[in-house]
Amino acid sequence: MTLFTTFYVTTICVIGQCNTSNLILSNHSFENGFTDWNPRTGNSGNANFNVVNTEATNGTFSAETEVTNLGNNFWDIQVKRNGIALTAGITYVLTFDARKSTGTEDMKYGINTANGNNFVTAGTAQLTDVWQSFTHSFTHGASEDASLFFNYGDILGTFYLDNVNIQEFCPMAQPQASFCKTLSVPGINGIEGGIWTPAIQYDLNQPIEGSAANAGDLSAYYKVIWDKTNLYILVNVTDDNLRNDSPAGLESFDDGIELYLAVGNDKSTTYDGVDDHHFLFRWNDSNIYHLSHGQINPTGAVAKDANTVVNMVDVGYTYEIYCHGL
Repeated sequence: MTLFTTFYVTTICVIGQCNTSNLILSNHSFENGFTDWNPRTGNSGNANFNVVNTEATNGTFSAETEVTNLGNNFWDIQVKRNGIALTAGITYVLTFDARKSTGTEDMKYGINTANGNNFVTAGTAQLTDVWQSFTHSFTHGASEDASLFFNYGDILGTFYLDNVNIQEFCPMAQPQASFCKTLSVPGINGIEGGIWTPAIQYDLNQPIEGSAANAGDLSAYYKVIWDKTNLYILVNVTDDNLRNDSPAGLESFDDGIELYLAVGNDKSTTYDGVDDHHFLFRWNDSNIYHLSHGQINPTGAVAKDANTVVNMVDVGYTYEIYCHGL
């Protein structure tokens, strides 16, 4: 049985604001070369540092580090970021995407204080030849500047880094739905990239019609992030029976996502035609159906879906949705 995945997002303007303080990493995806970054080598470590447009998870470019000679220490080859202004007692989440051209290596990364080069936090990312998103949370006891390091001094090969962000941690358990503020714009491509990692995941487990035999039959979750003027929504659906074959006007009979927005939180029983919105995003359909306003592809809404494929079979899909000025 094919069911709709339907959820409501209401009172966007007042829902729990997780972030009271955020770090802004300019040029976080190397679109402006190594501006604000400091690639460096020391001792006997040697490497070529480039920004390339053939490997990227966010935007067009990523940072390429080609290690040609190992250093004496793992920190003898680094891609470094200074000016990380930490606030005492705040828990932050570091996220980044990374890969190696071939093979597998463990890359050490960390944050030290700017004064004294004292340890703040560190981790190890096991890199393979496919992009992976990594997440590391930490809390520092003092308000001071720090530096972020990605270390290549003890690993040989060519490595890629992209989409580096540090944001305040958004707690995973709240008495009501809480949505994280974002400092970066996600690429609307139907892929759950690293920018979504800190966002809270909410499972959709209440069918409005029929029943699901198991999670593979029908299950879904959603995430929401926002900034001053935009709302970003991700919905991941698992469904073993995807359909898109209804004629025009009956799109709601096919697989898809329905999104309801009551932006003003006026709790009216009818759509007010101003800030109440009912959207339909049909699977495998590039159109956006603004049902409450009788529109198709309205200004201010962008969406893209991508299929989830296992053993060459479509077993679901992910939608990324962007709303602006509604």
